[in-house]
Amino acid sequence: MADQRIQYTEELVGSNHATKIDTINRLSLVEHNNDGTHKSANIYTDLITKRPVVDVRAFGATGDGATDDTTAIQDAINYAATNGLNVYAPEGHYKFTRLYLYYDATLNPGWPQTAGYEGKIKFFGDGAVGGYNFLYSVFNRTVLESTDATGPAIKLDGTGVSSRMSNFVIEDMSIIATNTTQVLDVDIANYGFTLNRLLVGQKGSGGGILYEGGYVCTWSDVLIYGAGKTVSDTGLIVRTLTTQNGGGNLTFINVNTVSFDKGWELGHNTYGSGAIITTINCIGCQASTHKTHGVLVGSGAKNVNWWGSYIEACQDGANGGIGMIIHNRAQLTSVKGAWFSNNDIALSLGKNDADTSIAGIDRATIEDNIFGNILVTGIQVWGSLYSYGKEILRNKFYKSASAPGTTIGIDIQDAVQRGLRVEGNEMDTTLTTTISNPARIDLFTKFDTTYGLSSQKRGNFVSFTSLDATPSVASGSLFKTANAGATTITMLDDGVTGQEVLILFNDANTTVDFTGTNLKGNGGTDFTASSGDTMSAVFDGTNWYCAVSNNT
Repeated sequence: MADQRIQYTEELVGSNHATKIDTINRLSLVEHNNDGTHKSANIYTDLITKRPVVDVRAFGATGDGATDDTTAIQDAINYAATNGLNVYAPEGHYKFTRLYLYYDATLNPGWPQTAGYEGKIKFFGDGAVGGYNFLYSVFNRTVLESTDATGPAIKLDGTGVSSRMSNFVIEDMSIIATNTTQVLDVDIANYGFTLNRLLVGQKGSGGGILYEGGYVCTWSDVLIYGAGKTVSDTGLIVRTLTTQNGGGNLTFINVNTVSFDKGWELGHNTYGSGAIITTINCIGCQASTHKTHGVLVGSGAKNVNWWGSYIEACQDGANGGIGMIIHNRAQLTSVKGAWFSNNDIALSLGKNDADTSIAGIDRATIEDNIFGNILVTGIQVWGSLYSYGKEILRNKFYKSASAPGTTIGIDIQDAVQRGLRVEGNEMDTTLTTTISNPARIDLFTKFDTTYGLSSQKRGNFVSFTSLDATPSVASGSLFKTANAGATTITMLDDGVTGQEVLILFNDANTTVDFTGTNLKGNGGTDFTASSGDTMSAVFDGTNWYCAVSNNT
């Protein structure tokens, strides 16, 4: 038959209308058949339950920056979780108290309880703001702001369900809180729990994100911002509790913490706490402007890889802020291709603590990094019977022009190191000390290079202290004298077995005592040097065997 459809506006009146099934009572145009009948009596239900996205405004959210949108957003999330849909929060400033992304008979009874339906949705907006916007409360795009003073602002919990939370995605929004706990608190969310393009902002004394018991997940482009390094606690905590089964295989890409007392905590800050969390890859990440530390790799953390990442401006006002600290028997830590800048202490391998378990490290490799603008120390190395397998390889060290005092490239603190390998590092000669206590480097590495100082390239001299009869050779391999008066050298201090040095006599005031000392050479006859003469020497652990050259 001919097309007999007409176009009209339908008004919802009466009851039990086919297009009035949904309690939201939204007006909908329904397609009709050629004979004028409804094409489907369930068309409105189909449009709601079979479309992929739920808009929070459809549940009453306003996003006006004033109205409490808690109920509307929670209802939208629960509806989406029940029906396997996604949740969309358009551009706006949504105020709420707390949101619960799991079932709780009291807090959130509307969440589905059927195993396999928990989570598995995407909650997304129209984009996140930047750090400047957060600092100055210039908000646009999609902002969710919690008004609850305790927190957490958003809680996701997979501990009480038979099927753990998985495939839950939060992206393209800013989530802000002013509380004493966390902005996001996540327990056992696995297999595809994803955060993308978020700003997580803490304006109070609490932290940013607490993530416990997670595994097989990837986050990218997440900025976690605090209210200041003397105000907010910890930006990101990732760990496994003793009550949780497993954890790890996590990848963080461009995840950044800024302006907290502590930036990252991977594992636990207390020795023996929690369970093992295995394989955390941090790629292109950052920790910036923290007080106590930027990144901590602690108890339970195994195979943490901090690659191509950046740690800067970790300062506590007393020259003790640490960029990265690895301790509490952390295992298999790799720091590679990273950049450290303007930290009091860039990296601490182990910890200064009476409990040697805390000081302990189980294999850590620090290689191909830049330790720049050192304020106090590049790398501190602590040791104990529980600390072994530490390698410091091919790194570059240089001091800050505004360093408050003396600077050290590598500071070897404890005598017992058990497997400390230092090779191929480049030290700027403006450092006060390149390596302290080099004799504590293990024997098997001492013969490979002059204890790692590839910077001493037969072109960078270290000057002996004037009038010093036992000058130290701890800081390099190429030295020159600078004696302002008559000086007889009787020993070269701080030598390492297998060490070789070359000394240029840069004055006419120096004599080398080869009679009755541990300096052996020149046929047992003292050598009175002229400016331009040289001496090479090798140390066997007791004596220096020397060859002098009269070049004048």
